[in-house]
Amino acid sequence: MKRIIAVILMLALAVSMLAACTNTEPAETDGDGTNVPAGTNASDGTNAPADTEAPSGAQTYASAVEVLSCIYDSYTDEEKVFPVCGGDQNNMVDNAPGAYALTEASMMDSMLGMPEAEVGKLESAASMIHMMNANTFTAAAYIVKDGTDVDALLEAIKTDINSKQWMCGFPETLVTLKSGNVIVTAFGADDLIQVFKTHAMSTIEGMTLVSEGAVEFGGGGMIPVPGLVR
Repeated sequence: MKRIIAVILMLALAVSMLAACTNTEPAETDGDGTNVPAGTNASDGTNAPADTEAPSGAQTYASAVEVLSCIYDSYTDEEKVFPVCGGDQNNMVDNAPGAYALTEASMMDSMLGMPEAEVGKLESAASMIHMMNANTFTAAAYIVKDGTDVDALLEAIKTDINSKQWMCGFPETLVTLKSGNVIVTAFGADDLIQVFKTHAMSTIEGMTLVSEGAVEFGGGGMIPVPGLVR
Protein backbone atom coordinates (compact mmCIF):
# COMPACT_ATOMS: atom_id res chain seq x y z
CA MET A 1 0.00 0.00 0.00
CA LYS A 2 2.77 2.45 0.90
CA ARG A 3 4.53 1.63 -2.40
CA ILE A 4 1.34 2.43 -4.37
CA ILE A 5 0.93 5.79 -2.58
CA ALA A 6 4.58 6.63 -3.24
CA VAL A 7 4.19 5.88 -6.96
CA ILE A 8 1.07 8.07 -7.16
CA LEU A 9 2.90 10.97 -5.47
CA MET A 10 5.87 10.66 -7.86
CA LEU A 11 3.55 10.68 -10.88
CA ALA A 12 1.75 13.79 -9.58
CA LEU A 13 5.10 15.55 -9.03
CA ALA A 14 6.25 14.69 -12.56
CA VAL A 15 3.04 16.06 -14.08
CA SER A 16 3.38 19.33 -12.16
CA MET A 17 7.03 19.73 -13.24
CA LEU A 18 6.07 19.11 -16.89
CA ALA A 19 3.36 21.78 -16.66
CA ALA A 20 5.83 24.27 -15.19
CA CYS A 21 8.39 23.72 -18.00
CA THR A 22 5.81 24.20 -20.78
CA ASN A 23 4.07 27.25 -19.24
CA THR A 24 4.10 30.42 -21.46
CA GLU A 25 2.59 33.88 -21.13
CA PRO A 26 -1.07 33.93 -22.19
CA ALA A 27 -1.75 34.95 -25.76
CA GLU A 28 -3.02 38.48 -26.36
CA THR A 29 -6.76 38.56 -26.80
CA ASP A 30 -9.10 41.00 -28.41
CA GLY A 31 -12.21 42.43 -26.86
CA ASP A 32 -14.26 39.21 -26.99
CA GLY A 33 -11.59 37.04 -25.42
CA THR A 34 -10.42 35.23 -28.56
CA ASN A 35 -6.72 34.76 -29.06
CA VAL A 36 -4.79 37.13 -31.35
CA PRO A 37 -1.55 35.83 -32.89
CA ALA A 38 1.64 37.53 -31.79
CA GLY A 39 2.77 40.38 -34.05
CA THR A 40 -0.75 41.44 -35.06
CA ASN A 41 -3.02 44.26 -34.01
CA ALA A 42 -5.69 43.18 -31.57
CA SER A 43 -8.20 45.51 -33.22
CA ASP A 44 -8.12 44.23 -36.79
CA GLY A 45 -5.70 41.31 -36.95
CA THR A 46 -3.36 43.08 -39.35
CA ASN A 47 0.38 42.83 -38.96
CA ALA A 48 1.76 45.25 -36.39
CA PRO A 49 4.84 47.09 -37.69
CA ALA A 50 8.04 46.88 -35.73
CA ASP A 51 9.14 50.01 -33.86
CA THR A 52 10.93 52.32 -36.25
CA GLU A 53 12.44 55.79 -35.97
CA ALA A 54 10.76 58.66 -37.79
CA PRO A 55 12.54 59.59 -41.01
CA SER A 56 14.96 62.47 -40.68
CA GLY A 57 15.86 65.28 -43.09
CA ALA A 58 14.80 68.72 -44.09
CA GLN A 59 11.09 69.41 -43.97
CA THR A 60 9.32 69.90 -47.27
CA TYR A 61 7.21 73.00 -47.93
CA ALA A 62 4.30 73.41 -50.30
CA SER A 63 5.33 76.89 -51.39
CA ALA A 64 7.88 79.64 -50.91
CA VAL A 65 5.20 81.72 -49.15
CA GLU A 66 4.93 79.03 -46.50
CA VAL A 67 8.67 79.27 -45.88
CA LEU A 68 8.67 83.04 -45.37
CA SER A 69 5.47 82.87 -43.33
CA CYS A 70 7.02 80.34 -40.95
CA ILE A 71 9.98 82.66 -40.46
CA TYR A 72 7.96 85.85 -39.99
CA ASP A 73 5.42 84.18 -37.69
CA SER A 74 8.27 83.28 -35.34
CA TYR A 75 9.12 86.97 -34.83
CA THR A 76 8.13 88.50 -31.51
CA ASP A 77 5.98 91.62 -31.55
CA GLU A 78 9.03 93.62 -30.47
CA GLU A 79 10.98 92.36 -33.49
CA LYS A 80 8.32 93.47 -35.97
CA VAL A 81 9.67 97.01 -36.00
CA PHE A 82 8.73 97.92 -39.58
CA PRO A 83 5.73 97.41 -41.87
CA VAL A 84 6.13 94.69 -44.48
CA CYS A 85 4.49 93.83 -47.75
CA GLY A 86 4.88 90.79 -49.95
CA GLY A 87 4.27 89.50 -53.43
CA ASP A 88 4.75 90.98 -56.88
CA GLN A 89 3.42 94.38 -57.92
CA ASN A 90 0.18 92.90 -59.27
CA ASN A 91 -0.60 90.74 -56.22
CA MET A 92 0.87 92.61 -53.28
CA VAL A 93 -0.29 91.90 -49.72
CA ASP A 94 0.24 93.98 -46.59
CA ASN A 95 1.72 92.84 -43.28
CA ALA A 96 2.71 89.41 -44.57
CA PRO A 97 4.91 87.61 -47.09
CA GLY A 98 3.36 87.16 -50.50
CA ALA A 99 3.75 84.93 -53.55
CA TYR A 100 5.78 86.21 -56.48
CA ALA A 101 4.48 85.13 -59.88
CA LEU A 102 7.18 83.38 -61.89
CA THR A 103 5.91 85.23 -64.96
CA GLU A 104 7.26 88.42 -63.35
CA ALA A 105 10.86 87.37 -64.04
CA SER A 106 12.11 90.85 -64.94
CA MET A 107 10.67 92.44 -61.79
CA MET A 108 11.93 89.53 -59.71
CA ASP A 109 15.42 90.29 -60.99
CA SER A 110 15.05 93.99 -60.28
CA MET A 111 13.44 93.73 -56.86
CA LEU A 112 14.78 90.50 -55.36
CA GLY A 113 18.04 89.90 -57.18
CA MET A 114 16.93 86.63 -58.77
CA PRO A 115 18.59 86.64 -62.22
CA GLU A 116 15.93 86.61 -64.89
CA ALA A 117 17.72 83.79 -66.73
CA GLU A 118 17.51 81.58 -63.62
CA VAL A 119 13.77 81.88 -62.94
CA GLY A 120 13.06 78.74 -64.97
CA LYS A 121 14.74 76.72 -62.20
CA LEU A 122 12.08 77.70 -59.66
CA GLU A 123 8.90 75.97 -58.54
CA SER A 124 7.67 78.99 -56.57
CA ALA A 125 8.88 82.32 -55.18
CA ALA A 126 7.86 84.72 -52.42
CA SER A 127 8.98 88.04 -51.00
CA MET A 128 8.80 90.04 -47.79
CA ILE A 129 9.90 93.66 -48.16
CA HIS A 130 10.08 96.77 -46.01
CA MET A 131 6.97 98.64 -47.13
CA MET A 132 8.68 102.04 -47.22
CA ASN A 133 12.13 101.17 -48.54
CA ALA A 134 13.20 97.89 -50.11
CA ASN A 135 16.87 98.64 -49.46
CA THR A 136 16.26 98.69 -45.72
CA PHE A 137 14.97 95.12 -45.84
CA THR A 138 14.18 92.66 -48.62
CA ALA A 139 13.84 88.92 -48.11
CA ALA A 140 12.95 86.25 -50.64
CA ALA A 141 12.34 82.51 -50.54
CA TYR A 142 12.32 80.05 -53.41
CA ILE A 143 11.43 76.40 -53.93
CA VAL A 144 13.81 75.15 -56.62
CA LYS A 145 13.21 72.32 -59.05
CA ASP A 146 14.78 68.91 -58.48
CA GLY A 147 18.23 68.60 -59.98
CA THR A 148 19.06 72.29 -59.60
CA ASP A 149 22.57 73.17 -58.45
CA VAL A 150 21.48 75.13 -55.39
CA ASP A 151 24.94 76.49 -54.54
CA ALA A 152 25.45 77.74 -58.10
CA LEU A 153 22.03 79.40 -58.07
CA LEU A 154 22.76 81.14 -54.76
CA GLU A 155 26.07 82.38 -56.16
CA ALA A 156 24.24 83.77 -59.21
CA ILE A 157 21.79 85.59 -56.94
CA LYS A 158 24.62 86.99 -54.85
CA THR A 159 26.37 88.25 -57.98
CA ASP A 160 23.16 89.79 -59.28
CA ILE A 161 22.44 91.66 -56.04
CA ASN A 162 26.01 92.94 -55.80
CA SER A 163 25.79 94.27 -59.37
CA LYS A 164 22.87 96.61 -58.63
CA GLN A 165 22.86 100.39 -58.54
CA TRP A 166 21.03 101.45 -55.39
CA MET A 167 18.71 104.35 -54.76
CA CYS A 168 16.92 105.57 -51.62
CA GLY A 169 19.53 104.10 -49.31
CA PHE A 170 22.22 101.47 -49.47
CA PRO A 171 21.77 97.97 -47.96
CA GLU A 172 24.49 96.88 -45.57
CA THR A 173 24.37 93.08 -45.37
CA LEU A 174 23.45 90.22 -47.70
CA VAL A 175 22.83 86.66 -46.51
CA THR A 176 22.03 83.51 -48.49
CA LEU A 177 20.71 80.32 -46.87
CA LYS A 178 19.54 76.89 -47.98
CA SER A 179 17.74 73.78 -46.78
CA GLY A 180 17.22 71.01 -49.30
CA ASN A 181 15.33 72.52 -52.23
CA VAL A 182 14.54 75.70 -50.27
CA ILE A 183 16.72 78.77 -50.65
CA VAL A 184 16.37 82.08 -48.82
CA THR A 185 18.06 85.43 -49.39
CA ALA A 186 17.88 88.73 -47.55
CA PHE A 187 19.61 92.09 -47.80
CA GLY A 188 19.25 95.39 -45.94
CA ALA A 189 20.17 97.03 -42.64
CA ASP A 190 22.46 94.72 -40.71
CA ASP A 191 20.41 94.63 -37.50
CA LEU A 192 17.26 93.63 -39.40
CA ILE A 193 19.12 91.01 -41.41
CA GLN A 194 20.60 89.45 -38.26
CA VAL A 195 17.13 89.03 -36.73
CA PHE A 196 15.81 87.49 -39.95
CA LYS A 197 18.80 85.15 -40.29
CA THR A 198 18.43 83.93 -36.70
CA HIS A 199 14.74 83.13 -37.16
CA ALA A 200 15.32 81.48 -40.54
CA MET A 201 17.95 79.15 -39.13
CA SER A 202 15.95 78.29 -36.01
CA THR A 203 12.57 77.90 -37.73
CA ILE A 204 13.27 76.13 -41.03
CA GLU A 205 14.56 72.61 -40.42
CA GLY A 206 18.01 72.03 -41.89
CA MET A 207 18.51 75.69 -42.82
CA THR A 208 22.19 76.59 -43.05
CA LEU A 209 23.99 79.84 -43.78
CA VAL A 210 25.75 79.74 -47.14
CA SER A 211 27.15 83.27 -47.26
CA GLU A 212 27.07 86.52 -45.33
CA GLY A 213 28.79 89.79 -46.10
CA ALA A 214 28.58 93.44 -46.97
CA VAL A 215 26.64 94.36 -50.09
CA GLU A 216 28.93 95.58 -52.82
CA PHE A 217 28.30 98.50 -55.14
CA GLY A 218 28.24 97.19 -58.68
CA GLY A 219 26.64 100.03 -60.61
CA GLY A 220 24.14 97.87 -62.47
CA GLY A 221 20.37 98.12 -62.66
CA MET A 222 18.42 100.14 -60.12
CA ILE A 223 16.49 98.69 -57.20
CA PRO A 224 13.15 100.56 -57.06
CA VAL A 225 11.26 101.30 -53.86
CA PRO A 226 8.05 99.20 -53.50
CA GLY A 227 5.95 102.32 -52.96
CA LEU A 228 6.97 103.63 -56.38
CA VAL A 229 5.94 100.54 -58.33
CA ARG A 230 2.89 99.44 -56.38
